[in-house]
Amino acid sequence: MTLLTIFFNKPPTETQRQHRALIPISFSSPPPPSHRAPRSDLWPASKSIALATRVSKQLDVAQKIKSIALATRVSELEAVASHLRQWLTERDDLIAELRTQVETLDASASQASQQLARAQEKKVMDLRQWLAERVDMVWIKREDCSQIEEFEVMGEEQSDFQEEETPSLSFKFEYQISEVGSLSSSDEPVVVPSMVTNISKYCFLSENDFRGFVEEPESITFHCY
Repeated sequence: MTLLTIFFNKPPTETQRQHRALIPISFSSPPPPSHRAPRSDLWPASKSIALATRVSKQLDVAQKIKSIALATRVSELEAVASHLRQWLTERDDLIAELRTQVETLDASASQASQQLARAQEKKVMDLRQWLAERVDMVWIKREDCSQIEEFEVMGEEQSDFQEEETPSLSFKFEYQISEVGSLSSSDEPVVVPSMVTNISKYCFLSENDFRGFVEEPESITFHCY
């Protein structure tokens, strides 16, 4: 047998028995009736005072630790609350700035819409004025477009052509046929305004040839050069 076995197997002394008798078996139930209550004079008063003082100190330390933990937690929460307040203030400032920008954009959009409306009205008025100034137009049927020929008269040939008995007209005839679209329907006439900037043809046509494919030549106004 070892020394530890001998030590633990050693029967308790009388003092140890008394100390063990003072330790309660259960805090919720009284000791069994077979166990006699320990005598109060067996536990020294100095030890009782020391034990009580030790417990009170432990309680004080625990309360201090708890108060320190609570204070630390409260300071952390206050820091978080301060950070959140600052964040909310920044967001409020950003919202106010965005509202100002939205109001500015609304004013700009309203002004732009007004300018657009005025520009459209001006465009309509200009178009009406342009149409009013160009009421006299040359009406040419689609099947008669091939009768328009281009002549280049230079020198004496031009002078001889102008001296003929039949009066002639020398004009710059500007027309647009390739941009009109499909020429499938030959019944509808092509409206050729007197001022079109896409294609230009220099034609020298006599009145007789001109009357062969132009309707109402008396009401036509030409820009002669």
